[in-house]
Amino acid sequence: MHKVLVLLSTYNGENFLEDQLESLSIQEEVEVNLLVRDDGSVDNTLKILDQYRDKFNYYHLIKGQNKGAKESFFELLANAKGYNYYAFCDQDDVWKSNKLKAAIKKLDVYENEPALYLGNYIPVDLSLNRLTSSSHTQTDLYLFNEILVKNHIIGCTMVFNQQLLSIHQKCQKLNVQNLPYHDHWLYILCSSVNGKLLIDKNSYILYRQHDNNTVGERNIWSKIKKNALFSNNNTRYKYLYELLKNYGDMIPIENKSLLNKFIDYQKNPKLRFFLFFHNPLSAPNFFEQFLLNLSLLLGKF
Repeated sequence: MHKVLVLLSTYNGENFLEDQLESLSIQEEVEVNLLVRDDGSVDNTLKILDQYRDKFNYYHLIKGQNKGAKESFFELLANAKGYNYYAFCDQDDVWKSNKLKAAIKKLDVYENEPALYLGNYIPVDLSLNRLTSSSHTQTDLYLFNEILVKNHIIGCTMVFNQQLLSIHQKCQKLNVQNLPYHDHWLYILCSSVNGKLLIDKNSYILYRQHDNNTVGERNIWSKIKKNALFSNNNTRYKYLYELLKNYGDMIPIENKSLLNKFIDYQKNPKLRFFLFFHNPLSAPNFFEQFLLNLSLLLGKF
């Protein structure tokens, strides 16, 4: 029987956490082990977690201060070890009983190389009623130059192997502040080293929709406000730099060549102008591509 370590970050999750823990405890043909980091909950989250600890073969709780989901999940990644497979988990969803079994069936073929499973999900309301007539459908395998620009998947569908985790953990001094969210980072990292990205068109998660996790941007104005043009964070530049600096010796030449195009772009006005017209990165549509190119021209990439 395959052993999986589920990485669960919690924060004031008393309303939905029991449903999720119950669904984890009844996974089919898989030994489920649980590593939890609580992000400073002040409700009954810790009490609920304690009630379920005996339902898992291994259970360990990290009680932390409130840092937000991003840093919480990165801390979980830093502390994960000893298993062939790992899965990100949100506190408010519900997994179908064959969720992990389906992922491992695909991953098992690539036991000697880094691999990341990406599934679909069923949007539901707070009472688990389906919101649409069909599940969210993600069937495309994106290229490295597309993945660098945008995260196309939801982290709670992700399952990955020890080989990919080992690559991430190779660097012990990653500046998490410079990185995107944990799911996008692992997606980028796997693609950068030409690891296997495995898309499953089937859905094994009931994904609760509420104010904190609504998928996608709803209008053009919200996309504009979120764009790098309106901040001085140089977000993409920072995580491209971290990727090249810390994992450059593992990245194939064609991917490294792409990353190198952006390393000194801020200091080189001619390069910024060139990249505005000849950007090797690919955004999902013309509008987002224009904003991306403009952020390069203005040094705000």
